[in-house]
Amino acid sequence: TGGPTTHINLNGDPATVITDLMIAVEHVLVHVPAQTALQLLEFCSRRIDASEARILADRYENGASDRTVEDLVRSDGKTSKAEAKKRASRAKATNANPDIANRMSNGTMSTEQADIIATAAAETNGAAACNTTLIEDIASTSPEQGRKKARKFVNDRLNADQIQNRHDKQERQRGWYRHRLSNGNAAITFHGSDEKIDAIERKVTAGADAEYQADGGRDVPRHNHPRTNDQRGFDAAHKLLTNAGGAAEAGPASDTGQTGNAGQSTESAAGKAAPARKTVRDVVHVNVTLDQLTGNDRSAIIASDGKPLPRSVFNQIVCGADIIAHIFDGNGELLWQGRRKRLATPAQINGLIARDGGCVQCGAHHTKCVAHHLLPWEAVDQGESNIDNLAFVCDDCHVRLHQRKLTLFYDPDSQTWKTRAALPHEVAPENQHHNPKTSIGTYPSKPAPAQNPSSASNARARNRNNSRTPEQSGLPRLHEARNNRRRGALF
Repeated sequence: TGGPTTHINLNGDPATVITDLMIAVEHVLVHVPAQTALQLLEFCSRRIDASEARILADRYENGASDRTVEDLVRSDGKTSKAEAKKRASRAKATNANPDIANRMSNGTMSTEQADIIATAAAETNGAAACNTTLIEDIASTSPEQGRKKARKFVNDRLNADQIQNRHDKQERQRGWYRHRLSNGNAAITFHGSDEKIDAIERKVTAGADAEYQADGGRDVPRHNHPRTNDQRGFDAAHKLLTNAGGAAEAGPASDTGQTGNAGQSTESAAGKAAPARKTVRDVVHVNVTLDQLTGNDRSAIIASDGKPLPRSVFNQIVCGADIIAHIFDGNGELLWQGRRKRLATPAQINGLIARDGGCVQCGAHHTKCVAHHLLPWEAVDQGESNIDNLAFVCDDCHVRLHQRKLTLFYDPDSQTWKTRAALPHEVAPENQHHNPKTSIGTYPSKPAPAQNPSSASNARARNRNNSRTPEQSGLPRLHEARNNRRRGALF
């Protein structure tokens, strides 16, 4: 830049050398474009993380314990326990395979990807850190897809006894604590087994869906809703925990510690009959073989969201669940609807849960996902409602695909889902569903032609669909997809 030149003596005091280098880096970054500056910062950050991993890996090589390495990381008093564990885990993986730190240094692997490998290595006694195929797969794809690959790698190496032992350990360590977030909000964190946390999440999600309908659902434009998704989720959890919505909000008797047959009234403290409660079963989707069902095969049972299922939890599900068989061979006419149906059928929704598990892009749980047409229904080429033209995506990913006009596709070589710019024949017409707003912010239906009563409901549904703006049409049909799901457990 024509300014003064700074000379750094690399043979001087190490602390002074590092300080002078960082000052020089900051000086350079001020004079380059923002995008270049961020790329350079990421480059520096990865190399620093790689150097730290090598230094801590040497401690492991010399026999140091996890606690010793974590205490070393926290010696400055400014690092949390969780962060120290993560960095120690990264170093332990580097000690098992130095190539991890080398990849971070040369830019072929990010720190986040290295942490995915380190987490998998901790669950497989170091095997993930030395598996060249897994490392290549994670380094060549996004962190979201990398987590799915690492999870599969771990699950493939667990047996039923290991999963049960992990579940029992989580149960022993269950608990909760109150704390305060960085934004100043108070928070309560519950921690325990995956299965019970999933059950809590399903209850909150169902309550949040009810709050969404109370706010107007799809009949009200998204920006006119009085609450965000997070706010509705909090309000639903508050009602569940405090019974703010009354006895009807408390759920099944088994969830509140009360006894009695489902669907019958119980006596309240005041001596009056409480309203009858309707038992609603949780939806648990599990892919299981006949040998696993009978106990002849002791291999790990994996739920459709990719999580291993302890045998004790699986037995509880079998005792009180409706079993729906998924047969992947045959003609599959239920999964191929062509142009006969616009929305995914219940059979297709269950099939997507079994096949995709959750969002194929970010890995979000299937309760937050909807069926997305790979080739849009309204496109020039007219996409069909067939299982091979559908994929599960979450709310955020669904909106992004439509707004950015991206085509989602499965790459068989890398066995991951990817996106590309949609071609002209793959994009729905911009103004196909456009109607002007009314004064109250809703969208009027087109006048319906004369029709017989039997087709009135179908006509109203078509009018509602035709009255939506392109933005509304791109929003996920969360409540419609969830209503399609069967109440019961999928095997």
